[in-house]
Amino acid sequence: MDHPPGPPPGDHGPPHMSLMLIPRYISCKTFLPYANERTLTNHPETVFPIDVFHVVNTLEDEVKYFWSQKLQFGVLTFYWIRYYTIFLVLFDVIDVYIIHVGPDKIIIYSLTFGAISLWSIEFVMQLRIYILFNRSKKIAIFNGILFVISIAAFLWILIRNRLLGGDVHATFPANGPHAHGPPPPPGFPPPHGKGMGPPPPSGGKPCPSLTSDSRWAQWVPPTLFEFVLFGMAVYKTIVSSSAKVDINGRRSLAATLLTENLVYFFVATCVLVFNNLIFVTRIPWLGFGPFHAGLGLATGHLLLHLRKFAVENLEAKGGSRMGSRMTGVPNLNLEAMDLPDLPEITP
Repeated sequence: MDHPPGPPPGDHGPPHMSLMLIPRYISCKTFLPYANERTLTNHPETVFPIDVFHVVNTLEDEVKYFWSQKLQFGVLTFYWIRYYTIFLVLFDVIDVYIIHVGPDKIIIYSLTFGAISLWSIEFVMQLRIYILFNRSKKIAIFNGILFVISIAAFLWILIRNRLLGGDVHATFPANGPHAHGPPPPPGFPPPHGKGMGPPPPSGGKPCPSLTSDSRWAQWVPPTLFEFVLFGMAVYKTIVSSSAKVDINGRRSLAATLLTENLVYFFVATCVLVFNNLIFVTRIPWLGFGPFHAGLGLATGHLLLHLRKFAVENLEAKGGSRMGSRMTGVPNLNLEAMDLPDLPEITP
């Protein structure tokens, strides 16, 4: 296979390289200098425009349904999820192309910022389950305990890998830059540093600093917790009779809430499962950009759509407080949600 032309003679780094060659040259940055041509690596710049497009495309709804609201908990939650996702995806771009720090630090930064986003989203998920189960304190306590356990397990695995992993380059062979595999493609400078040669001719592989040892296991606890939440949403959808009742020829509030939550939980679960499969299979490493953007966009869209539904279908009939009580958006006034005139989401 013909390789694209390399950098001009004497140029040995991204600052002097053609813009078309920059992504492939620094994909996975110093983790994996030369990925196979068929290997998709960390290109978060392809995700950032999608995130910005979604925000611009839904800005009118945000202005209409949120800007007029007081800055209460539900509104702040929406803003946090929506704009922290933009910051996170932008950070994914900056830490690859601009910030020149050690790869071990980049991993810690990405995992920490990504974990904050994931925990925020899982908190919103718990609120959705809490509302679906008619504000059950037992369900809230059960999910809260599992949530704390998943956070503790994530941090324990992260700290353990950090303390025991040592140098991020330790996963490479230590007997020379060309100890495994053929020389770099024509036009590319040789890698620098001990054990930083090209990967073996096996079709490429993901960044070893992220997949070696038990590093992949840190995403298992939140994924298992997500399975529990998704299972609860599926169970409530199956057993709820309110979801099968139409009111005046229109879908009931219960049906809308259950459908929205089921789709949302399914998307979030798929993103987490795919993220885990990348670590333990030969699926090419895609970076954290799609993971961060996928969860953030899904959560922001859910909160926006539920608020829109509340305004258009409930508040015109029963006031803004009624709409926020039934959907949990934007006020999330969860202590006073007894509404005898509206159908409960019950079996």
